[in-house]
Amino acid sequence: MREPSYPDEDITQGVFLFDSLGFYANYFQRETTKSVRKILFPEFTLSENALKRAKVEVFCKDWIIAQLQHYAIEVNPEIDEYKAKALLATSVAHGLCDTVPPQVLKIHATLQERYEALIKAYYAAIEAYQIHELPQRIFRFEACMTPTEEAICDASLFLRKYFLDEHGQPDKARTPHLLMLPGYHNKAML
Repeated sequence: MREPSYPDEDITQGVFLFDSLGFYANYFQRETTKSVRKILFPEFTLSENALKRAKVEVFCKDWIIAQLQHYAIEVNPEIDEYKAKALLATSVAHGLCDTVPPQVLKIHATLQERYEALIKAYYAAIEAYQIHELPQRIFRFEACMTPTEEAICDASLFLRKYFLDEHGQPDKARTPHLLMLPGYHNKAML
């Protein structure tokens, strides 16, 4: 039995996708209306820093189109960047971006549900793998003659044996003295 690999696929529907970092339209997360308003109309923020920031920040056409898609505003992907920005500004000004439309919320919920099911299946596969592999890991671990060999053989069983209690919590009394591991070079575990 091979160890299951973490799912690297995105759950998609049209231009929308959901992954471990959240919900996207064309790989851009949705900005709040307040954020979009500050970006498009910095002169109304009354903040000198916001005005300077808006002049420096440049948002690409893909980001603008993604924001329109997040608010279910139809847009041709071939639209000119300035027209796209004008469409977004008009949409914000007329309140079309005040709330996320129900159809987009439904897509978000559906993709999130599918992603969570995928992750749940992954963890179930990992658990089954670990249950299947544990006796073999213990057998190999018990054949080791020194703590260094044990650490190299199976780091998690080594930690459990020398440093954790029966509930998997740190237990200083378990190994009260320094444990030397000559020849062990895995600095990630140390």
